[in-house]
Amino acid sequence: MNAKGLSVSEQRLALQFRVIALLITLVPFFVFIYLMSSHGLLDDLTAPETLVPFLLAIIIVLSALALLQSLFNNMSRVAHAMKVCSADELAEVTTQETAVELKEIASSFEQLLSSYQKTQEQLEHQTFELLLIRELSEEAGKSLDLRNLLSILLEKLMRLTHASIGSVFLVEDDGTRFHVVDARGKRPENIVGLELDIDQSAARWVVEHQKPMLVENINEDERLPARRHDSQKYASPSFLSLPVLAGEELIAIVNLADREKGGCFTRADLTSAMVMVQEVRFALDNARMYTALQETADRLEAQNEVLQHEIRKRLKVEKQLEHLAHKDRLTGLANRYLFMDRLEMMLAHARRYRSKVAVMFIDLDRFKTINDTLGHSVGDRILQVAAQRLTGTLREVDMISRYGGDEFTVALPDIKTAEDAALVAQKLLDVFNTPFTLEGREYHLGASIGISLFPDDAENVEGLVKCADAAMYEAKPKSGSAFHFYTEDLGNQAEMVMEMEISLRKAIEQEEFILHYQPFLSLSDGELRGMEVLTRWLQPDRGLVMPDQFIPFAERSGLIYPLGNWVLRSACLQHCRWVEDGLFAGLDKIPCVAVNVSSVQFREPNFIDDVQRILQETGMNPECLELEITEGVLMEQAEESVRLLHQLKEMGVKIAVDDFGTGFSSLSYLKRFPIDTLKVDRSFVARVPEHEQDASIVRAIVDLAHNLHIKVIAEGIEHAEQLAFLRAEGCEWGQGYLFSRPVSSEAMADVLRDDGRKQEWRGLIA
Repeated sequence: MNAKGLSVSEQRLALQFRVIALLITLVPFFVFIYLMSSHGLLDDLTAPETLVPFLLAIIIVLSALALLQSLFNNMSRVAHAMKVCSADELAEVTTQETAVELKEIASSFEQLLSSYQKTQEQLEHQTFELLLIRELSEEAGKSLDLRNLLSILLEKLMRLTHASIGSVFLVEDDGTRFHVVDARGKRPENIVGLELDIDQSAARWVVEHQKPMLVENINEDERLPARRHDSQKYASPSFLSLPVLAGEELIAIVNLADREKGGCFTRADLTSAMVMVQEVRFALDNARMYTALQETADRLEAQNEVLQHEIRKRLKVEKQLEHLAHKDRLTGLANRYLFMDRLEMMLAHARRYRSKVAVMFIDLDRFKTINDTLGHSVGDRILQVAAQRLTGTLREVDMISRYGGDEFTVALPDIKTAEDAALVAQKLLDVFNTPFTLEGREYHLGASIGISLFPDDAENVEGLVKCADAAMYEAKPKSGSAFHFYTEDLGNQAEMVMEMEISLRKAIEQEEFILHYQPFLSLSDGELRGMEVLTRWLQPDRGLVMPDQFIPFAERSGLIYPLGNWVLRSACLQHCRWVEDGLFAGLDKIPCVAVNVSSVQFREPNFIDDVQRILQETGMNPECLELEITEGVLMEQAEESVRLLHQLKEMGVKIAVDDFGTGFSSLSYLKRFPIDTLKVDRSFVARVPEHEQDASIVRAIVDLAHNLHIKVIAEGIEHAEQLAFLRAEGCEWGQGYLFSRPVSSEAMADVLRDDGRKQEWRGLIA
């Protein structure tokens, strides 16, 4: 009936009826939405498990509104009939139409209620299933143990399907047997740990087909073995058998039996269970891979222990054999010990017959470059060929040895004059100037030869070798492949070197050295980040001596190692005193001290042990110590450098590569070095930004370091223009006269106390 035929009061009543009907239907709908939201089911409305119940609820609401509208229309028709009809007609209309309409309404409400109850049950089940899946995902994500994950899966499946009995069978590696890793429920016997034959198992069909199996009656299903199970002791004669796969491989079977609520397992139970199995499959893949890797790692570790033991035994035996045989293993030549012994015999013979003996010290040119770029295997082969060429050129009475590395020594007995030695030296140079051909490739080396004569230059073995060595160093700077005789001037230089060595040894014993410190700052905020330690020799008769005047002598004499240890210990002690005195209290981070390490010191066998001992004895925080090692030193023996640097990093010590850009670093090794900082050499910083080539080099170094996640320090900053350029290129730290010259420890302490100086630094950066 149209609302236009109603009076005002009837229209008002109709509006009230519709409002009440709308409230009756929408209030439960909003309660339903709230329940779904509180269970997290509205996070993704596009998910099937959320979208289906939501749409069903909307359909129910719309159906209810339609029924209430139909009821209202019927009531309106009755009211209209009351207006226009007589009592008899009204009774007839009421009796016939109302009865039919009420019957239809009752039937519709009954269907609506039934649909609503089914939808509510379905929603509750899906909500419970989603909560279980969420619990499973959270718990599975915290474990990498395969058996623990299978136990978690079993527990969730039993809750999902209301099974009272569950078990997990792990498939053995040979694929013929099960291993029971978990069993739960009301069985009296404990089957965990048992091994079962797959052919006799109820899950054989699942193993063969790798598909889940729903058995409605265990006494009637043909997929089961001939032996029937006694189902009388179970409330339900059906069970579920679910395959668990990792990749494409079956790793376990989960069996569920005896449904607690009675009845049999259904297809819906099977579908829900497999959804849960698939949910945890990724975690099972990871767990299985982790377990396999762990077993492999344990096995390799055990094998490595055995191998290391055998290597130590073999090295010990080889060392003993080498010492006994006095032979170089690589070239087959005599070693230095046998050479010294034979040379002593030659000198005795020369003294008796008043003859001369020439000693040659030979060093291969450009060998280090080939060895570093092409590898030790090529370098070893070149040394072997060099030994063969020496043997083929010299007489049988001449003595040849591999003195060490790429150095050889030769002794020529019974020579008449120095010219005879010169002729032999020239022959050897011609031999070494001939290209070395290996595997179809030519390598050009050359050699530098120093010559000493007995009895003209020295009268003992040590003196002759030392004089030949000094002469070889004199020949080295010449333009490739040369020889040089020992002279009196070289002797004077040797005496000077010896005097310097004596003075250095005395200075180390009496601690005549002092430390200076040059700060380096953050180029973003001007904060102090560290101090480089610089060594000065306070000589009583000469005053302050710079490092370039004594470090080369210390390295050549081997005194650099005790000097380097003294510097490291003193720097650590001074840093600890500054920390105790609270001089770093105003800084957001304690600055580090950066100590330079020489090549001789870095290659010393006890270097790592000495660093660790000094850190322990001084109480120095390893994270506040940075060791600066030049690029060239690291590349001398790159593989060994990688090993040593990793040992330092394990202690917590920071590593900086000093003078970066002046050497020939290989990017493949640079990636493997555990470096914290690259120090851009001052020679590049000096001419930026006006010199475009140097600016490009600095820019490339900064980009390279950042790509390798390494910080950059620029050395030698003296002008504001250099500072601005480096800041613009993203260089993190800077060091140079613009901020501070190197100062003594006392002056550095004053700087740390001076807030005005710190404000000045911040002003420079700003």
